[in-house]
Amino acid sequence: MQEIAMSRKLRVSLAKEQDKKDMAKMVVYYIYISKGEILKIDFVEDFLELIAPLKTVDGIKVLSLEDIYLRKIFVVSGAIETTDLTGRRTFKGGRQEPKDFYDLYVLSHTFMRLSEFVRKYCDSTRKEGLITWFRSYDRVEMKTGLLDIITDNKIEYKNMERHFNEEIDRLVKKEIGLL
Repeated sequence: MQEIAMSRKLRVSLAKEQDKKDMAKMVVYYIYISKGEILKIDFVEDFLELIAPLKTVDGIKVLSLEDIYLRKIFVVSGAIETTDLTGRRTFKGGRQEPKDFYDLYVLSHTFMRLSEFVRKYCDSTRKEGLITWFRSYDRVEMKTGLLDIITDNKIEYKNMERHFNEEIDRLVKKEIGLL
């Protein structure tokens, strides 16, 4: 691990680099705040167009909530459409991480319902990828992985699962004209 000295006596370690040609470039750092407190920061090459202009917060340019939301959907649903051996469409690159599940849940509750956001900002390929992700992620892995997330709010997997189920059902019904 490469370490970088900081003025506040924080220790920073390079944890991971990804620079494969067929994937977005990524660098992951750990910042050791205090004993037992580690902040993980991911820097990922962006390839999506912005929905809204960047905002400046304390001199740092940041994405809008719309842009963060869209990127979370791309992360879970997969960025590259492929076809499997049976001719069925699949999506390469989607991940099933509890942090993404949690982030999508929070965005859906605090910013805009997932079904509304997807209908407004996602094409049919992305919608299908999101539905596929929801119907195929490993429920046991997700539930146990959520236990590692530190937040001020209590995380209740059952409520999250119910919410996503309602949102995906609402999305499907709106797409086929039942709502």
